Amino acid sequence: MTMLMHPMEEDSSVSSAYQTTPGTWNETTTEEVWNASSSVRRIYRVETNPPFLVDVNGLVSPLLVLVTVTTNGFVCLVLLKQHMRTPTNALLVAIAVTDALTGLWPLPGYVFFYSLGNCFDWVPIDWCGLYPSLTEYLPTMTHTASIWLTVLLAVQRYVCVCHTQTGRRWFSRPRIMADVAVVVAAAALTHVTRFFEETYVAVTVTSRLNPNVTVTSCVRHLVPFVERNVNAYFGAYYWFRVVFVNLVPCGSLLVLNVLLIMTLRTAQQRKARLVARQRSNSSSGGGGGGGQRSTEGQSTTLMLVLVVGLFLLVEFPLAVLFIVDILQNTFPSSVSVMSDDDITVTSHVVNLAILLSYPVNFFIYCSMSRQFRDTFARMFRRKEKKNAAAAASPDTQFLTLATTDAPTYEPHHTPSAVAMTTKC
Repeated sequence: MTMLMHPMEEDSSVSSAYQTTPGTWNETTTEEVWNASSSVRRIYRVETNPPFLVDVNGLVSPLLVLVTVTTNGFVCLVLLKQHMRTPTNALLVAIAVTDALTGLWPLPGYVFFYSLGNCFDWVPIDWCGLYPSLTEYLPTMTHTASIWLTVLLAVQRYVCVCHTQTGRRWFSRPRIMADVAVVVAAAALTHVTRFFEETYVAVTVTSRLNPNVTVTSCVRHLVPFVERNVNAYFGAYYWFRVVFVNLVPCGSLLVLNVLLIMTLRTAQQRKARLVARQRSNSSSGGGGGGGQRSTEGQSTTLMLVLVVGLFLLVEFPLAVLFIVDILQNTFPSSVSVMSDDDITVTSHVVNLAILLSYPVNFFIYCSMSRQFRDTFARMFRRKEKKNAAAAASPDTQFLTLATTDAPTYEPHHTPSAVAMTTKC
């Protein structure tokens, strides 16, 4: 998940350490860390404050991640079916994958430290570089990709609704796949420097849990370039992140969602007039297919409006909190809105809300798309039929196995089904 603060601490949040003047990171030698009690604070341990954090990261988050992986896996299985492969659904699959990865990356670290109770001791040397990568850097990459893919989804839907022919040219399936690749690559490049800004020096210290046991932990040092430009480096990174990963996407999505809602209202008024004309000409049996297809597109658009709305509901508070945190760190003497403890607690609550929102998309698809529901249910019905046929007799079993590799033909879906299979 996207953390405001580094998930490791030195008896205090690491973000406060970034506010120190350049050069302070390397002033204490390894021997001083071993011998000076005041320097023990420089040795890594994971966060255990606020008190609920251990239960959240050790129990609640792993359960939510498992639910997210399951539901998003179902989304991918359904939308990757041959008859469901559209540009819009390709974007939904990409968002489902990046959301699942955002939850999966921190899982090994959370299980090892919080679920197994290792969070109360010093961080082992093998985890010093791995833990921040899994719980902060990689989740931030995939979450950034998910954010901009959601923006791309909103742009694609708006263009397809308001300028259908242009949308079909701009957002064909090959172009959408290329766009997804560009977004993912850009998201990775945006945060890739985080993997190289620190080095770790091994130190042997007494365990915090058992004074008769020693632990090989680590001390963090910024690399020379970052150390010489610590304020400029982190200031530039976090301001870039708050503008281009939080403010611009949320603002764009808010505008696009309002425009889509206005477009839906106009379409509903147009549909009401069309239905009135069709009723007056019902005796002629004139084509209602156009109205049916319009209903499909409107339903898909409304569904995506809800998806984007849910995204804004959980992401906008994170953007505001991030701005407050950055302003307070940049102008500590003139800006004081929230205490560090309040920001820490709020950031963990918002991160949990974001993780909780990931599985909700699956239920939005199920409730608003008949095509999605039918395809999802058919997956399990076919499996039940195969199992029943296999259990009927040995001959039937061989017949079933022989025919499972044969091409299956999906039934033609009538326009009356609320679908996710629009051309654009």
